[in-house]
Amino acid sequence: MAFTDVTLGSRVIQEGLGPMKITLSEAVKVGDMIVYNSGWVEADASTYAECSGTILIAGQPGASGDIITAYTKARISGLTTGTAGNEIYLSDTQGDYSADAGTVVRVVGFEIGDGDIWVDPNKLAGQFLTAAGKLSFRDSGIYINSGADGKLTIASDGTGADDITLSGSITLDDNILVANGKALITEAANNKDFSLNAYLTGATGYGKMIEIQSVTGATAAVAEMGFFGVTPVVQQTAVNQCAASITVVTAAINSVLTQLQALGLQATT
Repeated sequence: MAFTDVTLGSRVIQEGLGPMKITLSEAVKVGDMIVYNSGWVEADASTYAECSGTILIAGQPGASGDIITAYTKARISGLTTGTAGNEIYLSDTQGDYSADAGTVVRVVGFEIGDGDIWVDPNKLAGQFLTAAGKLSFRDSGIYINSGADGKLTIASDGTGADDITLSGSITLDDNILVANGKALITEAANNKDFSLNAYLTGATGYGKMIEIQSVTGATAAVAEMGFFGVTPVVQQTAVNQCAASITVVTAAINSVLTQLQALGLQATT
């Protein structure tokens, strides 16, 4: 049997912790999730504003302007429960609970069984989100989630150059792949080539500083590298040691200059 919230008055507060008196700004039912948003109103997960901050549990029904008792934690009966231990989320419907995550994911408790749930909406420590669950900040566009076992996504829908900032020392035990082509390090579709970019002061976009292209099955000598925006080239051929001849020395110097230009380390004349 799946978890189903009951919203027609059959919820009963069996135990309540942290009781306090609050003045309502809209009507609520017993057991409703309530949040302060320009007054105490029913919480919901449809937007961040409707579920941010401290969420309380209505211990009594009431209309706008009524003073009721609310709790920070409670055991509530009168619902239809499924598997004991399953997470319960704040619903997109005002005041309600759901077995599925809402638009903004907020775990508010778990099923006890026999029609009872334990609600502790302000405790995050020790909670585990499901694969679809997201820990959101400010709105649904900034979040952390794990879409699959062994995978972690940190996402921001910002459009600036510092939408995600990592502060402090960072230890990496594996590769970094950046696929959107706009970061300081970018990689090609085959996941083998990459370029190190530098932001161009006073200009729009990024300029390629170093670009490396690999060749499947090739040795390092025939992999390609380019600097300062030139097309990557393979490792340049050796320049022979110069004999005691001005002609040979001149030819060797010109050969070195040509190779430096091919790599992008020397501007073309």
